[in-house]
Amino acid sequence: MYEITKRIENLLGTLQNEINSDEIVIHDIQMKKLGMNERATFLEDETGYQSFKTGDRFGELDQHYCFKATICPPKDFVGKRVVLQLKTGATDIWNTDNPQFILYIDKKMLCALDMNHYECVLSEQAENREYHIALYAYTNTSQKDVALDLKVAVQHKEVQKLYYDLLVPFETAALLKDSNDLKFDMLKAINDTMNLIDFRVVPSDGFYHSICKARDYFQENFYEKMCKANDVTVYSVGHTHIDIAWKWRVRQTKEKAIRSFSTVLYLMDRYPEYKFMSSQPILYQFVKEEEPELYEKIKERVKEGRWETEGAMWLEADCNLSSGESLIRHIMYGKKFFKDEFGKKDNVILWLPDVFGYSAALPQILKKSGIKYFMTTKIGWNEYNKIPNDTFLWKGIDGSEILTYFITTRDYMTDPELNKNPDISTTYNGLQNPSQIMGTWQRFQNKDLTKDVLTCYGYGDGGGGTTPKMLEQSKRLIKGIPGCPTVKQTFAREFFEKLEANLAGKQIPKWCGDLYLEFHRGTYTSMGRNKKNNRKMEFALMTTEFFQTLAFIKDTSFAYAKEELEQAWKLLLLNQFHDILPGSSIKEVYEDSDIDYQKIDDITTKLSNQALQVIGMNLDYQESKENIIFVWNPLSMVRNETICLPKGIKNVAHHGKKLVTQYSEEGYLCHVANIPANGYTVLTCLKERENEIALVNESDIKEFETKYYKVCFNEVGELSSLFDKTAEREILRDGVCSNQLLVYEDRPYEFDAWNIDSFYKEKCYPVNEVLSWSVQQGELQTKVLCKKRFLDSTIQQEIIFYTNSKRIDFHTNVDWKQEQLLLKAKFALDIETTKATCDIQFGNIVRNTHKNTSWEKAQFEVCAHKWVDLSEASYGVALINDCKYGYSFEESDISITLIKSGIFPYADADKQMHEFTYSLYPHEGDFRGGRVVQTAYEQNVPCKVILQPAYIDAKEFSLFGELPDHVILESIKKAQDSDEIILRFYEAYGKRGKVNLDVNQLSAKGAWLCSMLEEKETNLLIHENQINFEIRPYEIITMSIER
Repeated sequence: MYEITKRIENLLGTLQNEINSDEIVIHDIQMKKLGMNERATFLEDETGYQSFKTGDRFGELDQHYCFKATICPPKDFVGKRVVLQLKTGATDIWNTDNPQFILYIDKKMLCALDMNHYECVLSEQAENREYHIALYAYTNTSQKDVALDLKVAVQHKEVQKLYYDLLVPFETAALLKDSNDLKFDMLKAINDTMNLIDFRVVPSDGFYHSICKARDYFQENFYEKMCKANDVTVYSVGHTHIDIAWKWRVRQTKEKAIRSFSTVLYLMDRYPEYKFMSSQPILYQFVKEEEPELYEKIKERVKEGRWETEGAMWLEADCNLSSGESLIRHIMYGKKFFKDEFGKKDNVILWLPDVFGYSAALPQILKKSGIKYFMTTKIGWNEYNKIPNDTFLWKGIDGSEILTYFITTRDYMTDPELNKNPDISTTYNGLQNPSQIMGTWQRFQNKDLTKDVLTCYGYGDGGGGTTPKMLEQSKRLIKGIPGCPTVKQTFAREFFEKLEANLAGKQIPKWCGDLYLEFHRGTYTSMGRNKKNNRKMEFALMTTEFFQTLAFIKDTSFAYAKEELEQAWKLLLLNQFHDILPGSSIKEVYEDSDIDYQKIDDITTKLSNQALQVIGMNLDYQESKENIIFVWNPLSMVRNETICLPKGIKNVAHHGKKLVTQYSEEGYLCHVANIPANGYTVLTCLKERENEIALVNESDIKEFETKYYKVCFNEVGELSSLFDKTAEREILRDGVCSNQLLVYEDRPYEFDAWNIDSFYKEKCYPVNEVLSWSVQQGELQTKVLCKKRFLDSTIQQEIIFYTNSKRIDFHTNVDWKQEQLLLKAKFALDIETTKATCDIQFGNIVRNTHKNTSWEKAQFEVCAHKWVDLSEASYGVALINDCKYGYSFEESDISITLIKSGIFPYADADKQMHEFTYSLYPHEGDFRGGRVVQTAYEQNVPCKVILQPAYIDAKEFSLFGELPDHVILESIKKAQDSDEIILRFYEAYGKRGKVNLDVNQLSAKGAWLCSMLEEKETNLLIHENQINFEIRPYEIITMSIER
């Protein structure tokens, strides 16, 4: 069998070489360099071209070129299929920096060309005329090393058909064990067919005549007699994964979409059975703006039922770091785009092949957004543990369940039992060959539940997509090759509906909680500046919507800025793509991101100020000599806050009572109690009375007391003791200091910006060099100022102990100049627990702090949003932050990851100024009794303090009054398509309860429970301006109120 196998392999190589003949190299090529925005005009602009000769090279980073040539096929080409070939010298098929081209024939876009799509049909029946060729080229290489070898050739269709007819069963047979009779039968059929081919003179008329005879024989004796549908079907979806940014900027992604989609349309013309899906609405938006004619062709294919627009989210967003409200907006805008542009009734699949972990809040978000199914493949990249099912019901923190499927595409292993440590990874960039079709079924773990499995095929990450080779192989695989699952060209939705039917009445496994990816843990921290901007702008947008909505409530003639808010949200969502927000893109991506975040900041600032001006104009007021200060609270909980007064204001009163103020460099501080929820209170400015301003004493002491604590620092500025005077207990573990700033060598095995490997703890360097130390003690707060040095970097901290709060803030400024070093702050707590509660979108999850199992060991770095908490039954400590996401636990120790500083793909990532705050918050009871949720919101959303030169009669205002502690009103906005008011609540404690909502300020006429897409579902009664409703543990409730 070995000899026959080698013979067939050799002869297949001969056939492949004879598919094309009579190659002609094109020498007369003209080239010019283009600017970024010249694609639209380069076809008409004939100026500036220079000769590009054989052997010349081109290429730069992020650069465009145009090439032109004219081809006149010789007479012996006329009437035959003529192909154009382009090669650049690139050899790595997965290198996303390979040059890419858009091909124009006679000034009409045909398709894209790249390393994997290097050939296209110039004409099915060539004419004896000139063909004008233009290539719009993009390079992203640091060297001028790209060749341009352009050829035309005659393609022999019958040779090509026979080659693929034989190749597919041969590749299948090669994967079967020698003991399998099917292998012998297939190799015999192929070998018999090879014996019918006249290889004496290649090429020759005798050779071509024998090709037709051999193909007829193989069709009859193999495909008709030996092939039949297998019990197992691999549903195959044509696909290309396009990263919105990564090693290229967003502006280049627009061209990647054009290239990829033009190739899809070209292949659809050639392969009627080909079906394709693309999941990200933003890509269609790019094409619509950049190439309207191409976009209309896409719409035609969608209408024909050959192109699937499915996927739900505006783009494939990071699901660890994005807020819950952001994830909802992704689905809202994504579904709306597909509905408006393609008339699609609904999207039912969340398609996220390449995202770095999946929050336990997602099942409920999906279910309440009309999403029935979820697909990913990235979870197959787990470092240590394989999730035991590939299809199951994924159960979220509230009990919602979503039918989930992991694509299992990978190469087939003939002898898997011989591999003691098999690679469990799978891919979303399938090749549609026998190995991966067989491997998809082999890797699938739930064979007892269904014999229908899913693959998506096509080159991706940088786009490109399906190739002619894939489609040629698929045509044969559809026929049912012996020993290989049958292939079916399909859409994702068709597969999921079939899967759901297959599972009906069966015991379906479940997975509860988050889908933690045991990989890419560094993405919780990389590019800290970008993550800070994201957090700040998420809250800025929700705050702005609150102010805009309140202005509309106060004055119905107010024009709610729907379009500008949507523009700002979409900029935010763009930068939540799963290689932007995680910090795994190139430098230029973050320069663009900074510009986007500044635009969002400008929009939210402008719109908030406009709304607040309208609100002020609709309040009763009378002129007065005294200024007043609005203290706005956008949050849904009553709060007590130490605020900074406007510049020049030193003395104020609240409810007629003079407040103590304390000097700070930013402005005078005062503490304001009972600031109404979703509203404001008013301070009255008083004439200066210096004796009423609290003095600040400065010293260099290491031990002192505050209202709540006895505090002791050691000689290197770490907390050595923190005694809670109220609870009468030590907070820190005996003999171990806290707020230890620790630096670890961070040199992961691969994926530098993405990964933190478990061995990072092998070497640790404490930050112990203290440059300066002082303590400022005042009546409202005591502030410790500590400056440290580590190598070339400096770390300055203001450690603030408040008189009116147990929260201790560590406001930190870092000038970081190091690379591949990881900075953490560690707290060793005297808390006896094995559980940590971690804040996530719309709730929280509990993680073990021990390492009993391999699953727990793998979670040595985890993601949380605003807080994590370790608690005993009656006492606990939370660690709160304003822009960080990475944490680690070791029994009762908590560490927060502050800076990562990887060097690829951005060499200077995180080597910059950092400003952030993390806070230690000891409390009575667990996180519920200690009001950790509320305290974390207060740290992240400061009060808005506004000086008003008039005396307002209304002393304070609350839109809805105070809600139960466990209910958070996250979002207040105007409805997407009406003048109704949308409220989004969630339950934060895992507690059932009744809620009484006061809607007196709204003059409400009607109220409904809605889907997250604002579709009305259940009518609510309004009685005496009250709406009563029930809320379940961790439930998210969306309500619409008509005025």
